[in-house]
Amino acid sequence: MAVSSQRQISLRSTLGDAFALGTAAHVDGMLLVGAAGDYDDITEVQITRFRIEPA
Repeated sequence: MAVSSQRQISLRSTLGDAFALGTAAHVDGMLLVGAAGDYDDITEVQITRFRIEPA
C-alpha cells in the first residue's frame, strides 16, 4: 500500500481516500472520484470521474 501512504503523507488526504487509493493500486483497479481536482496528480492508479461539475 505504498500509494496510500505516499498520498496520506504528501497531501494529507483522509484515511478513507488513502485506503481507496491503496486498494485500487493493490487490486490493479480503478478509483471512481467526483469533480474535485484532488486526484489530478495521481498517475499510479486509473482514475474515472463520475461527475464533471462540482456538487
